Amino acid sequence: MSMSASTIVAAELPFTLSNDGAAIVLVLLPAAGLHAQLAYRDSVAWAEDRQGSNLIIDWTHQPRGSAMLAAWMLHLIQVLRPPQLVLRHVSPAVRETLTRYHLAQHARLYGGDMRLED
Repeated sequence: MSMSASTIVAAELPFTLSNDGAAIVLVLLPAAGLHAQLAYRDSVAWAEDRQGSNLIIDWTHQPRGSAMLAAWMLHLIQVLRPPQLVLRHVSPAVRETLTRYHLAQHARLYGGDMRLED
């Protein structure tokens, strides 16, 4: 899947992708945490040829976290290996979920956003 500055909806996946020049921007769509497709390899296959890219995940449409989203995010991080990962619009419930699954252990908060670094 090639990415331009415009937004792309990943076929049958619960997020859109775009590139802002400095990072890949992934916006989770409503009900993404219930989307069974996240359990499959296709949900992260797009990241394989973009290893080492910075990543921004926008949680605007996800007021609650889920085990499915946490597992998918861990898999995505392992595939993409972003030097910088920024989580935007993280609600307290999402932050709690990410902390519970040890995804936020190295997190710093910036104005309601969460920034994870190696």
